[in-house]
Amino acid sequence: MEGLRHQTSAGGGCATVKSDSGDEWSLEGTSFQELKVQLRRDIAIYHLGRADLSLQQIAEQLGFSEPSAFHRAFKKWTGLTPGAYRAQES
Repeated sequence: MEGLRHQTSAGGGCATVKSDSGDEWSLEGTSFQELKVQLRRDIAIYHLGRADLSLQQIAEQLGFSEPSAFHRAFKKWTGLTPGAYRAQES
């Protein structure tokens, strides 16, 4: 999986997290819950782009109690079901 780097600006101590792909998140004003949701979504998208894990395995890795909970969350995040997203990507 892509690496993450933490950077703190010299100005006001605003931390950012940047992935190797160039995605960057500012941590200023972001709650832990929001960061958790963003990270779960990004990890789900990463794994759905690969065929080596089942939807159930992805749900388990992301800490969802049931695949149906992952299914609902992913549809809320992206507007697509995990299966539809995976089909679209292949």
